[in-house]
Amino acid sequence: MNKSNPSNSKQRILEFLLELSKPSGLDKVAWLNRKAISERTFYRDLDELRVNGFDVQHRSKESLYLNQHLLVERFTIEELIAIRRGLLAVQPKHGLLVNILKKLDDYIDPNEAINKEAVKFSQNIQNIVDALDTGHCITLHDYQSNKTAKPQTRKVEPHALVNQGEVLEAWDLQKKSWRDYKVSRIGWVEILPKRVVSNRSNKNQTDDFGMKGKEVRRITLFMNQLAANLLRDDFPKAGERIRKTNQEKEMPYVYEAEVYDYRAVGRFVLGLPGDVFVVGDEDFKAYLVKKHEKVPY
Repeated sequence: MNKSNPSNSKQRILEFLLELSKPSGLDKVAWLNRKAISERTFYRDLDELRVNGFDVQHRSKESLYLNQHLLVERFTIEELIAIRRGLLAVQPKHGLLVNILKKLDDYIDPNEAINKEAVKFSQNIQNIVDALDTGHCITLHDYQSNKTAKPQTRKVEPHALVNQGEVLEAWDLQKKSWRDYKVSRIGWVEILPKRVVSNRSNKNQTDDFGMKGKEVRRITLFMNQLAANLLRDDFPKAGERIRKTNQEKEMPYVYEAEVYDYRAVGRFVLGLPGDVFVVGDEDFKAYLVKKHEKVPY
């Protein structure tokens, strides 16, 4: 199966964002025809924007728009600079792209901001490393979550720095769960006298879909050739567990494994109606029914 060019995907998502930004918004059917993409790709692009803090709303079943209220305040300076670099990389000639660049330049001084962010990032990394070495808890001050515009304070037990030091894996002492924090979103780090609980170091593993959690649930899926190929393509670890059976002619492939969270596998199943049959477990079926009821039509 041919993979799409990542640069083409980024360009398409950028154009998607620009179309949503227009006063008239975006017509889904027209966009699908214009870009020659499937609904599955459309909703993937939509999820990508929402995960990164863009508030995309529905005007009607087929019409969407970008809610731009306090949009800039949801990004760190570093992220705004990254957006600016992305726009410059495509060498914009379109009036709307040029206007966005001008507004970004009015909002930030790239050279000064990069220096300040680099110093802050380095100091935060050093404090996190010191806390990891000494086994102390830390407070993440002024953390800019993508779920809320207001900076948050998080007290955590640091576990590890991953993704080349860009992400902190930690136990949130208030929410009592494992969380991932982007270091670029941390205002400043305070090392606390409180020590890390030693028996909590056995951090949860990830399932075939990259999800973490405490509860283990076993699911069983039957699928056709298309779904099996997509599962291997999108989630190679899960693809290794697919086996062929002669019990079902229309859906001869079966995937059976334990998962920690329904969200990733649920999105895969919901994106392939008619291509995947869920055998179990019952809680997963109930989860899918609930999610399906929220799908906009």
